[in-house]
Amino acid sequence: MKTTPDRSEYGGAMFYILLAVALIAALTYAVNRNSRTSGDVLTSDKARLAAQEIISFSETVSKAVDKLRLRGISETQIDFENTIVSDYSNAACSAASCRVFAIGGGNINYTIPDQSWLNSAYSAQGTYGRWLITGALNIDGSLSASPDLLLLLPYVSIDACEAMNTILGLNPPTTADTFTAAPGYFTGGYTAAASPNIADAAPYSGQDLFCVQRAAGEYFAVKLLWSR
Repeated sequence: MKTTPDRSEYGGAMFYILLAVALIAALTYAVNRNSRTSGDVLTSDKARLAAQEIISFSETVSKAVDKLRLRGISETQIDFENTIVSDYSNAACSAASCRVFAIGGGNINYTIPDQSWLNSAYSAQGTYGRWLITGALNIDGSLSASPDLLLLLPYVSIDACEAMNTILGLNPPTTADTFTAAPGYFTGGYTAAASPNIADAAPYSGQDLFCVQRAAGEYFAVKLLWSR
C-alpha cells in the first residue's frame, strides 16, 4: 500500500532550507560590507552627520584664524596650543590674544575627532585621531606657491569622505593625490615639505575645503585656513 507523504514534513524541510538561504545571504552581505574598509562602514545618515561635524569644526577654526588676523596677529604668531595635543606651542605667541583655542584669542574649543569618523585600520599612525594643523603643504590653486596654513583630518573613513564632498558639491575622491601624511605640526614656521602639493592630481584645485584620497585606502579632510 502506497503511503502519501505528510505535508507537514515538506513544510518543515522547506522552512529549514529557507532559513539556511537567509543565513548564507546575511553572512555574504556582512563579509562584503566588512571588506570595503576595515569594518568602519557608516550608514548614509551617520556618514553625513560625520561629514557635517568635520565641515563645521573646520569652518570654526578658519573663522577663529580670520579673527586673529583681523586683529593684527601675524601669520607666524598664530598659536594652536591646546590641552589635548601638545605639539602646537608657538614661541612667537606669548599671550592669549594670539591663541586660537583661548578666551581672548580665537575663543573656540579644540574638539577631539570622533572615532566613528575615521578608518581604524590606520590607528597606529601618529596623526590618527587628531586634527593636524600644518604650515608645510600648499593647496594647488591657492594665492601663491608658498606653503599655506592648513587644517587636516587624516584617515577619514571613505563613507564620511564621500559624504563630505557630496555636501560641498564636489566629486568623490577617486584619484590618489600623493602628499606627505605627516608634514609636521604648526608652531609658527612655514617650510615646504618634500612632497607634491595637495590637489595637484585631483579635481579640487582652488577649493578651500574638500576630502581627498592621499593613497589607496587613505582619505584626508583638508581645510585652507590661510593662503600665503
